[in-house]
Amino acid sequence: MIYKYKNIATIFFIIIALQACQGLSPSLDLSKNPFSKSTAAPTLKWTGPILTCSIHSGSANFSGNWYDFKPAQVALHKGQEKEIMLNRKWGKDTAPLYIRYEQSGQKLVLCPIENVQDGQKILCTSIYAIEEDFDMGVKRTLDISKIVRGGNIECRTNKDTSNS
Repeated sequence: MIYKYKNIATIFFIIIALQACQGLSPSLDLSKNPFSKSTAAPTLKWTGPILTCSIHSGSANFSGNWYDFKPAQVALHKGQEKEIMLNRKWGKDTAPLYIRYEQSGQKLVLCPIENVQDGQKILCTSIYAIEEDFDMGVKRTLDISKIVRGGNIECRTNKDTSNS
């Protein structure tokens, strides 16, 4: 007899859970899903602290030759990635650089942007720090194989929560 009542209680719970989910479904707007196969570029709203980084000093690889580059700035939210361009200090050359601020808030990844063949590895550089370190500001030497040597990077978290 107790076994029958357990099944009834389970069925009752499932019915209540399904009704609750049914009540939520009209509020979901799948047309704004950023992962849909739409041709329109998705617009994501980033919130929370912004990690602002300055890359300066050193030299960058511009079309196979190493030259000094102008300081570059980038601002990222947790989980965000961007492509930035390093501009040659004297000249019009540019060198692309990929940067990603991990969702954990404790890792920043910088990589050269290049054509990659299957199985080929890209040598990236990572900066590890706890969130409190990024809040106070971190400074590191920046050497990224094939793109930057002898550079410096300084990053600090800003508490501004505007869209970036």
